[in-house]
Amino acid sequence: MGAIPTRGTLRMLHIGSASAFQAEGVSSILIIRSKQRKWYTKTMDLISQLKLIKANAFVFYTKAHGYHWNVEGALFRELHAFFQEIYEGTFESIDEYAEWFRKLGVYAPFQVDEELITSNVKYDFPTTSPIEMLRNLLDSNNQIILDLKNAFRIANDADEQGLANFIAERLDQHQFWKWQITASLKTTVN
Repeated sequence: MGAIPTRGTLRMLHIGSASAFQAEGVSSILIIRSKQRKWYTKTMDLISQLKLIKANAFVFYTKAHGYHWNVEGALFRELHAFFQEIYEGTFESIDEYAEWFRKLGVYAPFQVDEELITSNVKYDFPTTSPIEMLRNLLDSNNQIILDLKNAFRIANDADEQGLANFIAERLDQHQFWKWQITASLKTTVN
């Protein structure tokens, strides 16, 4: 056990591979560095994953909104409304993601270029083909589902149940959209 000189009665203890600070005269106050590092690592992993899923939502939102504006053809009315449902649902989630950053004590990223760089969702070239729009949304949605599952695991590991619940709701919504998009892309009627 080694002590370092400090102001007052605070001294540093080395216990195995962990270090702790103990204040003399105060019963059982220990702050163990190894636990702090573990908490810090889990929190940083969570914030990093939160940046990713928020960026994914931002790109997915802009893609669905653009498709809403530009869809043409025989399925115009149906797809126009469907794309609106997707972009409105996604837009609402972006604010909730930002609020979670603040709850975790950090600022929410908002720079468009940062969102595009961070996102795993591919920003496609514009298309006017309704089938291509659906395929692009399906690919993006599938990537979002993978990233949300990972974020859910990280949030649970960090013991952030409120965030895990929010992520689970987002996952449920994206799985619902996956089903709808996949069904819309089927070319045969059984």
